[in-house]
Amino acid sequence: MTNNVLKLEMLPNELLIEIFGYINLHDLYYGFLDLNTRFNKLLRSLKKFSIIFEHNDRLMISLFARQIIRLIVMTWTDIDLKRFPNLCSLTLKQATDAQMR
Repeated sequence: MTNNVLKLEMLPNELLIEIFGYINLHDLYYGFLDLNTRFNKLLRSLKKFSIIFEHNDRLMISLFARQIIRLIVMTWTDIDLKRFPNLCSLTLKQATDAQMR
């Protein structure tokens, strides 16, 4: 009897990138960042994230701000929208005065 176990680390980068496309940024960040060097490089190579911003997670935003193209802000927390140079779509559910300027 053979035990055929497939480990995630054994998958090629192209397949992992395809899989990561189905996982939201928050889950990718908390599930895969700092798992190993390979996953860190893969995450940083991904483009065109959409994110729903419900909590002020400054570290996640600082790591992925350049890769975010669609942002939905669901909080009163002020965030600096200048940090998202590739942003194409923005939805403010509870806009603050600072965000409206």
